[in-house]
Amino acid sequence: MNKKQYVIDASPIICFSKAKLEFILEKLFSEILIPKSVYNEILNGPKDDRAIKVVKSSSWLKVVKVEKVNNEIAIWNLGKGETEVLTIAYENRSFKAIIDDAASKKMFKSAWNTFHG
Repeated sequence: MNKKQYVIDASPIICFSKAKLEFILEKLFSEILIPKSVYNEILNGPKDDRAIKVVKSSSWLKVVKVEKVNNEIAIWNLGKGETEVLTIAYENRSFKAIIDDAASKKMFKSAWNTFHG
C-alpha cells in the first residue's frame, strides 16, 4: 500500500479516537502532521475525551507550529485550526488536508483541490 502524507484537523482525530479507531490513521498514512493550534484545541476539550490521550501519546502524530498563515487562506476567516491545516497543505504540496468543515473544503477545493474529508 502506498502511504501518503497528511495534515489533519481536530474533528477527524476526535471522531477516530471516540470510535477507538485511531490506529487506522497510523496504518494508512506515512506521516501525519497536526498544527499546534489543533493539538491545543484537543487538549482544551472535555477532560475525559480519548483524543487527548491519543495526541499526547501517539508517536505517529507530529505537532508542528505554523509561524505565519497563508494570506490567501487567512482572508477566508475560518477557524484557527482549519486555517493552519490548510496553510500547511498549501505550503507543502505533498501533504493532503483532512478537514470536516464544509466551508473550508469548498474554498480550498476551488483554489487548490488538495483536501480529503
